[in-house]
Amino acid sequence: MGRFVSIAAIVGVAAIFFTTVPLYAQTNDPNIRERMENQEQRVDQGIQSGQLTPRETGRLDAEQIKIKQDEARMK
Repeated sequence: MGRFVSIAAIVGVAAIFFTTVPLYAQTNDPNIRERMENQEQRVDQGIQSGQLTPRETGRLDAEQIKIKQDEARMK
């Protein structure tokens, strides 16, 4: 039963995350744009320093692309 509750909690948090990210992506708030640029720079730094594996890099890049696509679709 405890494992089910843990999985349900993780799914719930993921659902909240994936429904709120598009809400932020649709704004023209410069703070959000700065944050996205900062995240891209951090990924680039992780690649250069070797702290990110190719798999992690691919996943992060895919997430950024999806956010940008959602933003464009919502406009």
